Parts: sequence; structure tokens; C-alpha cells
Amino acid sequence: MKFLLLILMAPAIASAGDLVHRYTINSISLASAIDRPLRNMFWVSRVDIEPTSNEFFSNSSGAIIANVRRTVSSFYDPDVSYDVSDFYKKKNHRIRMISTFVLDSPNTFYSIGIDTGVSAEKLKIGKSLFLGVSHVFHLNKNSYFSINGGSWLGGKIRETPCYDSHNREYWCQSLTSWAEYNPSYPKNFSYIDFRYIHKF
Repeated sequence: MKFLLLILMAPAIASAGDLVHRYTINSISLASAIDRPLRNMFWVSRVDIEPTSNEFFSNSSGAIIANVRRTVSSFYDPDVSYDVSDFYKKKNHRIRMISTFVLDSPNTFYSIGIDTGVSAEKLKIGKSLFLGVSHVFHLNKNSYFSINGGSWLGGKIRETPCYDSHNREYWCQSLTSWAEYNPSYPKNFSYIDFRYIHKF
């Protein structure tokens, strides 16, 4: 079977994401609609179990939010340093999972996922939910058009300051003034793909 495949990928946020899940659902939904129909199936398309190591923190999509060093030096005085590792010890294992299912229609796939989040004394990443859908339209005998989209929802990030002996607030990872700290976190992944397929 020969066919022409035209792809327009329009990520709402392209910084990071579960590209394997995205590619897999695109491919399986097209195959199911065109010549290998699937019905009433369920499978897990992604599972990540993150240990309690405090070396790094990431959002639901896997984009790094913080690389935590055990000892940090003051931005103002390099001779001043502190061990901040206890502040970033994770209190729980983190589980991220996406499941996909198809019902009676072989042309529509649904995805749902969870991220349990992670908590440390000075940095918390909230729980989040992944929702996705892929649908293939049969335009005529040889032509198909598909829409595939998904997004992580939630996962709020919250940081709290450290304090010195004078009760002044500092950002723990560089010992700079908390008032000057203005983080810009990478956003969770969202995407929408459009595909046109013509069989010859």
C-alpha cells in the first residue's frame, strides 16, 4: 500500500514533552483507521517512577525545573557557602503514567494520564492530569484527515525561601535575595497535530 502523508505539527508549547507517546498515538490511530481497525482496547503507553534522589526536579513533561547542588555559594560573597541538600530531599516517589484506550470506533483514541507530583521542604510540584484525543476522519475512499492533541493540566510549582540569622529571605539555590528572584519555569507540554493522508 502506498500513500501520501502530509503532516502539520503545531505544538502549543514546544519546550518539552512526551514525544514518544505523541508519535505512537499518531501512528496507531492512522493504522487503525486505514487498514488495521482496533476496538475495545486499553494499554499503558508511558510509565515513569522517579526515585527520591534530590539531584533534579522536572515538570510533568520532563523539562528540568531545578538542578540542585549539595553545597551552594553566595552570589554576593563566594567565600560564604552552605549545604542546602536537606531542603530539597524529596518526601515521596513520583509516578507519571499515561494510558490510552479505544472503544467501539477504531477511528478515535483517548489518552489519560496522571502525575503524582513531588514535595520537598523548599520546592513542591503539584499533581497534574494528562488528557489527549486522536480522531481520524475518512474523507473519501482514499483520503483521510486526522487530528491529534494532548496536554498536561496542573502541576503547579511552589518554592519557598531560606532564612539567614537575621531572618532575611534568600533563594536557597544561590543565596541571593528572595525579593530579586523571579523564576520563569518551563511550561508543561501541549500539542495539536493535523495530518492528511491520501492512498494511491
